[in-house]
Amino acid sequence: MLTHLALELLRSGGQHGFVVPAYWLKATGAGPRALRERLQREAVWRALVDLERVKVFGGVSSRHVVFAVERGAGDAPVEVYRSEE
Repeated sequence: MLTHLALELLRSGGQHGFVVPAYWLKATGAGPRALRERLQREAVWRALVDLERVKVFGGVSSRHVVFAVERGAGDAPVEVYRSEE
């Protein structure tokens, strides 16, 4: 996934965000779980935007979220936003 590459390319304090399918946040498969664990170790979650009510990509029915992280260790509150109709 591009998030692995983004983490490798970011300097400490650098930020990135992606639009991803929402299932990724809770998926139990090895890939999504490993990525979530890596983000917990190497980044600080800054924001999570739930796009449940927004059709992000035409013709795609899955739910999406936007997440933003900052490279570096630490613990901070995550700003969570929910879309409105």
